[in-house]
Amino acid sequence: MVVIQYARLFQERGAEVPAGTYGTRGTPTFIDLRLLSEGITGGPDLAPETDAEEALSVTGFDDSGKTYGGSLTQKLRAGDGIGDLLLSLFGQVLTTQPDVMMAPTAYLHEYIPDDDFVNVAPSYGIDLGLEKKRMYQYSGVLVNGLTITKANAGEVNLSWEILAKDRVVAAFDGAHVPAYSAKTKLQAVATATIFGTAVTIDDMTITLRRNWDTTKNFSGRTLPHAELGPWEAEVTVSFKFEAALGGTLPDIVAKFESSGEATDESQGELTIDFQGAVIAATEFEHLQIEFDRLKITGIQEAHIVGTERKVEGMTLTAAKPTAGDFCKISFEDEQATPADYNNT
Repeated sequence: MVVIQYARLFQERGAEVPAGTYGTRGTPTFIDLRLLSEGITGGPDLAPETDAEEALSVTGFDDSGKTYGGSLTQKLRAGDGIGDLLLSLFGQVLTTQPDVMMAPTAYLHEYIPDDDFVNVAPSYGIDLGLEKKRMYQYSGVLVNGLTITKANAGEVNLSWEILAKDRVVAAFDGAHVPAYSAKTKLQAVATATIFGTAVTIDDMTITLRRNWDTTKNFSGRTLPHAELGPWEAEVTVSFKFEAALGGTLPDIVAKFESSGEATDESQGELTIDFQGAVIAATEFEHLQIEFDRLKITGIQEAHIVGTERKVEGMTLTAAKPTAGDFCKISFEDEQATPADYNNT
C-alpha cells in the first residue's frame, strides 16, 4: 500500500481562472483533499505497426496518445473540494444566500447539467504526494462520473471517476502543509422520498456518469474542445418495509409491473437530503440530490436481512423529464464562490 501524504486540487480554467488553459498548470490555488483511496492508472497507448516493406513483422510502435483515469474516494464533508468536483461533473452552478437576515454565512449552490454544446469543459489539475518520495501531477482532469453510497447508519462515500490528459512525475513538495477541512461529515439522512412518499433508507447507491470518455478524443495528448457527453444515472436503493409516516408505503412490485405507457406508475421522483452541522440559525450544511423522473428497472421484493429488519428495494434509471432538469444537486455550505459559472 502506498501512503498518500497529500492530495490537492486546483482549477486550470473556469470562472475563478478565466485566463486559464486546459491542461496548463499556471499558478495554482490549491484545495487540499482528504482521500480515502485513489486508483489512477494509465500511460502511453502504444500500438504495433507494420508496413509494406516488412509486412511479416512488427517494424515499430506508434504512440497514439497518453491517457490516465481512475477514481478518488472521499467522505462527504463541506470544504473538501466537493463543490469544485461537482462543478466539473455538472458544468453549471448557481449560488444564492438562502437566508441573508438569519444566516449570512450560508450559501446554497445548485448544480445542474450543462447542455450547451458550444461550451468547453471546466478542467482541473490534481497533485498526489507519495511517501515523501515523489509527486504525480495530473493535468487536464475531467470528472467523468460520481458514485454516492451509504449503508445503514454508516457514512456517505463519494467516489469520483476522473480522466486526465497527462501526468508528470515531480519531486515531493515537502514545504506543502495540507489545510484540510475541519468540517464534520454529512451523513444523516434528513429527507428521503421515493415517488412522493417518505421512506427510511437502508442502503443506497447513486451513480451519475457524464461519459466524457465516450465522446472525447484524447489522441495526440490534446483535448481542445470537450463536447458534452450523454448523461446517465442509476439508483439502487433499499428501504424498510413499513408504513410511511402519514401514508402507505408504495407497493413497488405493483408499480414495477405497471405497463400503461400513458399512466406508467413505475415512473416517479426521488429526493435524498444528507444533513450536517448547523451553519447559522436554521441553516445546515447539506447535500441534496433530486431526480424528477426515474423508471423502475428492477425490484427486490420484501425480505428479511438477518434477524433484524425487513427491507425491499428497487433499481431505477433516470430519464429526461418533460420540464426541469435531468438531475440537480443542491449543496449548502459557507463558501460563496462560484456564484455562477459560464464555461464558454
